[in-house]
Amino acid sequence: MKLKTGSYNYANIGIHFSLDSAAKDNVEPTPIEKAKSQKSKGVKLFKSNSFQEAINAFTNSISMNPKDSDTFYLRAATYSKLKNKKDMVSDLKESARMGNLKAKEMLRSYNED
Repeated sequence: MKLKTGSYNYANIGIHFSLDSAAKDNVEPTPIEKAKSQKSKGVKLFKSNSFQEAINAFTNSISMNPKDSDTFYLRAATYSKLKNKKDMVSDLKESARMGNLKAKEMLRSYNED
């Protein structure tokens, strides 16, 4: 169970405690939070043209949160920079299957070429 941070004041019984700073330091990030961190790392690596490292970060993110269609889309864009069409199309299809409209549009334009 994850505790909500914040201050709690039970003055009527003489208790006041805070979960803000100390609790945050001791709480292990959830898999979703870890996935978001890896996704952000992948975006930064992509922007710095470190495409293989970005692939690795996006892959780590997907392994922790396989339901994030946007990460599949981002990894597909990265595969396209590496000229890896097979994996690009695979990730676009997965992202589109999950409802990502950008992936659907990119697949349509790819199939028209």
